[in-house]
Amino acid sequence: MQLARALGRAHGHMDRIARIVRYREQMLDRAAIIAALSSARHDAPELDELTERQDAQLHELVHEFAFGARKLVELVGRAGFPSGAYSAKRTVTCTQAGPGDDDMDLALLSLREVFGRIIHSDVFEIRRAHVPQSDGPPSVKPTAWGFDVASDKDAAGVTLFVFLEFALTEFLTFNRLLGEDIDRVAVL
Repeated sequence: MQLARALGRAHGHMDRIARIVRYREQMLDRAAIIAALSSARHDAPELDELTERQDAQLHELVHEFAFGARKLVELVGRAGFPSGAYSAKRTVTCTQAGPGDDDMDLALLSLREVFGRIIHSDVFEIRRAHVPQSDGPPSVKPTAWGFDVASDKDAAGVTLFVFLEFALTEFLTFNRLLGEDIDRVAVL
């Protein structure tokens, strides 16, 4: 009887690991598409009419990503993996502005806080700007480089600007730590 219970617990643990791996893969796929869409630039004026569609797709993808990534973080926490603690650390650099503010204050949020704000957003808007390219000069056309978000967690009129690259980079750091946890469990 004790052996049956132990095997049942082990099977449940393996199911949880399989769900974590499945969500992890799905969120990496979403992150890759978000990175591609947000960094896509085209110099042909004929393609300008696609910008609004790209922003709408980014809007949906970022929300899907936030829902799935939050679920992944929750599963990781229930599994007791050390990587779960990383998602609660304030590592995502954002800016914050209130009504009438001319200046934006820097703010640090955790991945969990960013996901929560996206999920509960009252305001969510993709932002575009002429962004410096890796070779120096700014982009010819505005690039989707971040988003404004405000939720019930924010004071009235306060909006956060989240840099897509910073949020994705922190998710990838979490992913690397999670990979180490999964590898450690696989060895056991």
